[in-house]
Amino acid sequence: AAVKAKELMPSLGILFSAQARSYQPWGDLFSTSDSGPYEWIIQRYGGAILKCAGSHILDLIMHLMGRPESVSADIDCIPGSMVDRRATALFSYPGSLAVQFEASAHPLSRIGYERNSWDEWLEINGTEGRLNLYTVMWDRPENNAALLIHYNNRLQTSTEYRFPAMNPFDAEIAAFHEAMKGGQPVRPDVVDGFNVDALIAAIEEAHRAGRRLLIDWRGL
Repeated sequence: AAVKAKELMPSLGILFSAQARSYQPWGDLFSTSDSGPYEWIIQRYGGAILKCAGSHILDLIMHLMGRPESVSADIDCIPGSMVDRRATALFSYPGSLAVQFEASAHPLSRIGYERNSWDEWLEINGTEGRLNLYTVMWDRPENNAALLIHYNNRLQTSTEYRFPAMNPFDAEIAAFHEAMKGGQPVRPDVVDGFNVDALIAAIEEAHRAGRRLLIDWRGL
């Protein structure tokens, strides 16, 4: 679905707006002031919802739309801790494109594309059409495939792309195997990973500064 979305991007015309979110079922982190049960996440990963959930949708944003020019952000943590439970950001691009992004823990049981509490999607709007991409539960991908919907404004038609369910980890290992045989890198590569880390750092810095922050991509 992501590959097809990339293929369809030029058909959208001039991009002007996008929304992306990753809501993952971590339970109710908003009704507690005790970060103790979640501190292991910080110790192991250096961050909570932004790094563990948001990183993947941020990677998809940059894969489809490139690196943003600036960011403003707000991060909400369990009081007195560094356990972030919601991160919201607005990315600005050259021209008219702005991308709204949010990652959040939540306790809601029956929301999302599969109605299993995994609620992650991306919508991209252009002058000639729209793309909607809905992902599936990361550790149960064999149940369903991601759903891609393309709206063509010229034809005024919507096309649903429903692919066979697959395990992306299997595809990842297969790609790694081919790369080892051929001696060639595959995507995503180390640069993609570094871009995500740099964008997360910019979100955190913009939150601390309380203002819009230009992102310096020089040399990255």
